[in-house]
Amino acid sequence: MVDNKYEPSEVTVPKGRQVTFRFTNDGAMTHEYVVLKTSQPAAKLPVSGGRASEAGHVGEIGDLAPGRTKTLTLDLKPGHYSIICNLPGHYLGGMHT
Repeated sequence: MVDNKYEPSEVTVPKGRQVTFRFTNDGAMTHEYVVLKTSQPAAKLPVSGGRASEAGHVGEIGDLAPGRTKTLTLDLKPGHYSIICNLPGHYLGGMHT
């Protein structure tokens, strides 16, 4: 992750698997990593007050400082997931995948 984008921009995992995300903040600002189960593309989530809806929230890594790394392990059911940073201005600035 770098400021205003996630890399890679798309991830596909086999269904029925426990998934571990290793999240490194290579940006200059604090970010978060929110995983949502949704049928909506990440760029099309409803927005209110400058933040995306977190409906479908399944897990997150909150407030990760620059240079830090954390992991998040989830049991994901088959479907579409969006990953967003919902800190003020970050989602609208393009931090979603």
